[in-house]
Amino acid sequence: MVQASCLRACHDYILKRNIGRGKVFGNKWMSKRKPSWTLLYLWATVLTVLQIKPVRFNQWLRWDGTKDIHNYLPVAGGPLSPVQPSPAPACQGRCLRHVMRQPPVWHDKRVLEHLRTRIEEAPRTPGHFPNPHHPPWANLPSHSIIETYIRNVLQTKEGGVFVEVGAQDGLWLSNSWWLEAARGWRGLLVEADPHNYLHLRASPRTSRTLPVCVTTGLRVKQDKLIRTRFPSNTTEEVYCNQKGHSKLFKYATKSDVGFGETWTSTCFPLFSVLVAAGYRQVDLLIFDMYGGGFEMTSEFLSLNAAIGKKFYAKVILYQDNELQQFFNMEDLQASFQQQGYKLIQMTQFHYLAVSLDAFIIQ
Repeated sequence: MVQASCLRACHDYILKRNIGRGKVFGNKWMSKRKPSWTLLYLWATVLTVLQIKPVRFNQWLRWDGTKDIHNYLPVAGGPLSPVQPSPAPACQGRCLRHVMRQPPVWHDKRVLEHLRTRIEEAPRTPGHFPNPHHPPWANLPSHSIIETYIRNVLQTKEGGVFVEVGAQDGLWLSNSWWLEAARGWRGLLVEADPHNYLHLRASPRTSRTLPVCVTTGLRVKQDKLIRTRFPSNTTEEVYCNQKGHSKLFKYATKSDVGFGETWTSTCFPLFSVLVAAGYRQVDLLIFDMYGGGFEMTSEFLSLNAAIGKKFYAKVILYQDNELQQFFNMEDLQASFQQQGYKLIQMTQFHYLAVSLDAFIIQ
């Protein structure tokens, strides 16, 4: 349509330019020199190109609005900064423009490669640390109850595999440390808060670590997180509890917003993290967070079923401080039963989902 109109306009222009130099034969104007068809098509091509709208610039940008592909992913070995350049770009070689129109999916090779480069080997920091068999917090009611359930469910299994999302410093109230130290388990410790991750890297843990935010869903996205400011005059127990009190901003309370500080991070799908770590099946999956534990668990089960059950977790341990306010426990247990899991409420805020074909609870 545009090309045809350009051809007509160009043809009329050439005729008018030569009309004064032509002769009349039978009331028709005849040019002394016929117009060149090559020139005609050249002008039509130029006009057509000018009429077509160029590719929108925002299609060249990442979903967070940055112009450089280095800026949309976290920096290896440090906290995420939306304007801090990364020394290792997310994709090697050329990145196609059409891929940049929307966030990549969980199985995108660039995402998996980026996560693999960010996984660090076990810290194994030497020093004097609490005894994992009898840590100072062993007498806290919530911790002792959870540990009892875990040891009963997992029984005497040795050499298992775990993934802990929200590992904090790797020690305080950790539900995987005893398995690692006493039963030879190995796994992946994931911590999104840069402050906590520094403490994690200074711990004696013998599992790999990953400093990223994990999200539900199938695509990478930008999200806002919030952490509690550390008080200067408080007990060690309160300090450690508040030190790990970081969460997604959408789960923050009014007091969290008033006394906390926020930062923006690139959050990766859990499926991407599992593939990058080389785990299609884990014995224990832990969501140790102050908000969103139930959502992470339910999304993991439902989305995993939607993609053909490519992953399998025998036991899922999660924390959710607001679950009882919105759900009925019997309805939840029925829902988990349909997905092949038995849901157990261990404490007021801690829940255990055990695969029906994996273990027998004693």
